[in-house]
Amino acid sequence: MPAPKPLEFRRRAVELTRVPGASVATIAKDLGISESCLRRWMAKDDVDAGRREGLTSSEHEELVRLRRENRRQAMEIEILKRASAYFAQENVLPPKMSAPLVRELAADGYPVAVTCEVLGIARSSYYEAVARPPSKRAVADAELAVTIERVHTDSRGTYGAPRVHAELKLGLGIACGRKRVARLMRRAGLAGVCHRRKRGQRPAPATHEDLVQRVFTADAPDRVWFTDSVANAPPKPSTAPATAG
Repeated sequence: MPAPKPLEFRRRAVELTRVPGASVATIAKDLGISESCLRRWMAKDDVDAGRREGLTSSEHEELVRLRRENRRQAMEIEILKRASAYFAQENVLPPKMSAPLVRELAADGYPVAVTCEVLGIARSSYYEAVARPPSKRAVADAELAVTIERVHTDSRGTYGAPRVHAELKLGLGIACGRKRVARLMRRAGLAGVCHRRKRGQRPAPATHEDLVQRVFTADAPDRVWFTDSVANAPPKPSTAPATAG
């Protein structure tokens, strides 16, 4: 897209079209612009002079400025909302997680300069943090997150942070804190099954086939009989009324 022409150039081009007998097509060709562009300049000049209804140049500039400010304010509000949710989820101080947040927002289309200005951090600090290699803690968290995801998957998605932590500590011998496990599970979007039954929630299918083919039957409201087959079933209590003598 070509750069816009200077304001003085546009005014001089419109003045040339006001000369009696002047051809708009010829003037546009001599100036190296399109005829439609020159006619838009002429229409804008008529609006500014009051000969035609519409937005004047100053009104148009004011409208553009207000729209730009509105977009900037909406962007700042969204950045603050994302930052508040991010820091609350990570449960850490903002300076420690500013670079990952800025990187995440930049991936979503938010300018780095605007994000750094809203969060109150220097752009040089952000670019320095991005260029810095990951710390030992970050590498250890990444490796632990893979193990946590495997444990959570093996539990058919039922284990929460306490049980995952117990499996890591007692089953695999990995020394880590429960809060660290909970933080990594939140970051990965993993959660256990709540004891409270939710609408539409169904248990995951069994990991192994039931080879015993156990059958649980209820013969009375307060009695449950366990039978492997009809032949091995225990005798049922008699329901006939007792006779005297």
